[in-house]
Amino acid sequence: MKLSFGEVPKKRTKRILRAILTFANGNKQVNSYRYCLSNIQIDRSGPKQVTIKATLKQLAELVSYSDKLHVESSPDPLTQWSLQEALEHLRLTLGVFSDIRQKRQGSKYWVFRLDLWFVIEDQVGNLAEFDRKWERKKNLVSSKKTSTSQLENHIPFQVLVDIQNFVGREAELKSLENFLVFNKSGIAIVGIYGMGGVGKSTLAKHFAHQYRKSFPDGVLFADLRIQEPSALLESFARAYSCDLNSTMNILDKAERVRTILSQKRSLLILDNANDSEILNYLLPTFGQCSVIVTARDKDIAPLQGFQELILEPFSKSESMELLTKLVGRDRIKSENNEAVKITEMCGNLPLAINISGSLIKFSCCSLSDYRFSFENEQQKLDIFEWRSRSLRSSFNITWDLLGETLKRLLSTTSIFGGSSIDIDALSVMLDKKPIKLQLEMGGLIAVSLVYTNKSKHYKLHPLVKEFATEKLFERESNEVNTLHLCLARYYLSSIKSGKLNYDHINDNYGNIIEIVYWTFKNCYFKEVVEFGNIIGDFLLFKGYWNDGNNILRNTIFACQQLGYAQTEFEIRLKLSELAREQADYDQAQEQYEACKTFFEETDQKSQLAIVFRELGELTRVRRNYLQARKLHQKSLLLNIELDNKKGEAQSLHDLGLIERIFGDYNRAIQLFERSLKIRESLGDLLGISYNYLELGIIARLKKDKKAIEFLRSSCFEFERFGDKRGLAYVFRELGELAVDEMDYVEADKFHKKSLQLRQELGDQRGKAISLYRIGRLNQLQKNYELSKQYFLDSIAIAKKLDDKLHKAFNLVRLGELANLSGQKSSAIANWRQSLELFNEMHVADPEAIEVKELLMS
Repeated sequence: MKLSFGEVPKKRTKRILRAILTFANGNKQVNSYRYCLSNIQIDRSGPKQVTIKATLKQLAELVSYSDKLHVESSPDPLTQWSLQEALEHLRLTLGVFSDIRQKRQGSKYWVFRLDLWFVIEDQVGNLAEFDRKWERKKNLVSSKKTSTSQLENHIPFQVLVDIQNFVGREAELKSLENFLVFNKSGIAIVGIYGMGGVGKSTLAKHFAHQYRKSFPDGVLFADLRIQEPSALLESFARAYSCDLNSTMNILDKAERVRTILSQKRSLLILDNANDSEILNYLLPTFGQCSVIVTARDKDIAPLQGFQELILEPFSKSESMELLTKLVGRDRIKSENNEAVKITEMCGNLPLAINISGSLIKFSCCSLSDYRFSFENEQQKLDIFEWRSRSLRSSFNITWDLLGETLKRLLSTTSIFGGSSIDIDALSVMLDKKPIKLQLEMGGLIAVSLVYTNKSKHYKLHPLVKEFATEKLFERESNEVNTLHLCLARYYLSSIKSGKLNYDHINDNYGNIIEIVYWTFKNCYFKEVVEFGNIIGDFLLFKGYWNDGNNILRNTIFACQQLGYAQTEFEIRLKLSELAREQADYDQAQEQYEACKTFFEETDQKSQLAIVFRELGELTRVRRNYLQARKLHQKSLLLNIELDNKKGEAQSLHDLGLIERIFGDYNRAIQLFERSLKIRESLGDLLGISYNYLELGIIARLKKDKKAIEFLRSSCFEFERFGDKRGLAYVFRELGELAVDEMDYVEADKFHKKSLQLRQELGDQRGKAISLYRIGRLNQLQKNYELSKQYFLDSIAIAKKLDDKLHKAFNLVRLGELANLSGQKSSAIANWRQSLELFNEMHVADPEAIEVKELLMS
């Protein structure tokens, strides 16, 4: 049945839900109709659960009576089909319906259960949640339909513009046609090799435009210098309506993209390859795709055995043809000898000719004057190999003829450490309006020193960037420092004002991190402290833990130099959290104790509440749960005293987690729901997601079907926020849910995704947990040798971290494996040791109960 999301189906479904709620609540007016509805059975099987047994006709009558009670105006009549559609909406759209008939075919009665969002008595709340869930699902479906429709009608073509002044290369184009267009033997890969500036990228892009129709499934393009393989794979997948956001492991991403491309007749252009590892992720392995790889070095392992196309500089006639296109036929005709000499001095390299020709046209100088300047430059550069000297000469001449304004602009752009030039930041550094700056950038584009892409980001060719950096440091050192400092202060003010949110910081990450390290290197300690304060949380949240560790330590040093004691200990709190996440527990404990002493001496209750919370978390991960509970209770009392609602919600969440570990699920749920209520009032979406995650874990442990709803809700928000830590938790629980359902293939995928994220974050404790879960999964599949290795790897980390709980878990499983292989004494020794650990920690874990039973048997 294809479901509609129009107003009529919505109203109809809501009427049915309202009628059931009214009847279940024992409304007196509805009860007066019970003599007509005596065969309908509605049982309150739980505070949020209703079970119904009725025929479709009886359901229609029930809705009719409810409509009269609520004075429903002109309701549409409910047919058998419309009732079934409404029930399907309750099942698929809202996820509250479970068909519990033992036998569906030939059954007169419908028997189903509704798992409501709120208690049955809260009719207003349930109906309001109905509206919210409906609209969300409707918007998701509408968005999916729109994007699918657009993508179905769109063949991807990622090569932006054809080269305006392309000349020559007829033989090379013919070779590419033979290798790629007429290929019938599966994957076809061609490597185009040659020195910098010879035109490898230009040839590949022009071929894509000329032979576009030969690749019915489109053309994909990637510049491997400036894009990470993971981002490239996501871009390729999106081109074919596939979302890889939830696929964190790069190997899984590569496999999914290969599967997509195996069914396509597409062309891939992988530009500027110099890394074998990146190509291993990106190259397709089967199907009918064609691939062009451009590189300077032809000794790249993944390309060995495939077609090679060595690109040489232009012939004399091709060089003259390109220069003529750039300068104009009349000028070439009047100064033909000078033109020939210029192309020779350019080494017949297309890049050098392009820059020279663009500059001659731009500056309106004569060819003889340009040739004279070129000769003088080349005499200065005799130490260079002749073709490299040609490029260097063209750069130098262009620089000399640019004028001070464009010289200053070009050299300043080299300050940006990321993949693109931030035009807003540049306008502040040079004190110019962005629109004027864009006009000046046009001058650099005109002489082929800067290029721009479809998203209007300005970029420098790598060879030009090296040259521009040299020119920047030829300027006065004070001026260079002033420009860097201006950029640092621009990013500081933009982040503090909210102009740059987390997404914008991520987009400009390379530029920002480069300038942060510059401030420390050059002893601008005030700026170092400001950066540490405003991006420390971002670095922890996004999982950039190596940069986070370096920058927070630099910030503490800067605070000490400036005498900023208060800020120093606030930064120490962040560094402690990072140390705890990376399982450097002794370092974290040392930092927390120092912070606790300072905040107690200065009587800062709000900071003490944070310290007690963080010490509670540290004590929890070290498996001292009774002490952790006491610390979180201290934090809660302080937050209540200070009326800090956000802190109160966090403390309630932390205490709920402790109670869940102790096995008191009802108490844990109460604490999580109290936390959730506060966070909903504050609009704390990320905090709400962690509440849903914990409620999902409890639901899974209780075999409650609502577990999947809670986990998916939290997963959606973690993906939206880019919270790797949260995603790792969700993937772990989704993996366990799949284990419960004996879907071991799906479980393996989720647990390996979680492991990948833990490794990326440097989370040793999380890594130990993931290894244990994968070991358990292999044990269930009777892959005993493999599972033993996972358990041994996990217990090695657990012992190093003194993680008693996971030592106990692994000992239980190693005991089982020993028992299966007939090593009874070894099994008993492992089980006894694990039980001692469980008892020591006062943990009411199912594993502990299982061990007792094993020992008794």
